[in-house]
Amino acid sequence: MVQRALRQLSEKTSTSKFAILKFVCWKYNVGPRVRKINEQVCNALKKGITDGIFVRTSGRGVEGSFRLANQTTKIVKKNRAKIVKKTRAKMVKKQAVAKTNGSKHSKNKKTSAKA
Repeated sequence: MVQRALRQLSEKTSTSKFAILKFVCWKYNVGPRVRKINEQVCNALKKGITDGIFVRTSGRGVEGSFRLANQTTKIVKKNRAKIVKKTRAKMVKKQAVAKTNGSKHSKNKKTSAKA
């Protein structure tokens, strides 16, 4: 039920526990058993976090915002790819500069060793 709620309520960043509870109460027509459903949603979120199904994006414990784990990994992989490309380009530039600077210093060291 919680996974379905997170899929249906897929927002840009995450979905709060209150929004998940509200959706479950509306979708499954639980009536006056909201407290019992709240406990079940909390337990499902805790278990989902430990199993890696859900990811907590903000807050502590169950009082926070959540996302499905596969949605966040896609976003993280895209961001990592961009960061890796930028850092590789910077490393290549640094290595090129180091090689040119290193060759000048190595010639000076050789001449001082002969003298």
